[in-house]
Amino acid sequence: MATDLGNKDKEKTFLKQWIESLPAAGKESLQALVGLLHQILERKERNKTDIQSLSAMYGPPLLRPSDLDFASSRPKPLKRRIVL
Repeated sequence: MATDLGNKDKEKTFLKQWIESLPAAGKESLQALVGLLHQILERKERNKTDIQSLSAMYGPPLLRPSDLDFASSRPKPLKRRIVL
């Protein structure tokens, strides 16, 4: 169980570094996307869309496993741009 917690901390650190490494426009786009997805989840009862559905719809086009390397302690440069 302690290893899982250690991996979660490593993932959080990695994501924070990755977000900080984005250019300003990328950070703004990511913030807008996260805000939109949050609004969709707030209305999940009405629109019948849960977190799993959103992950399936938006995850693959935005990120590929090769873009994120949680095993290392630092972000890899993105091979694909995040687009809205």
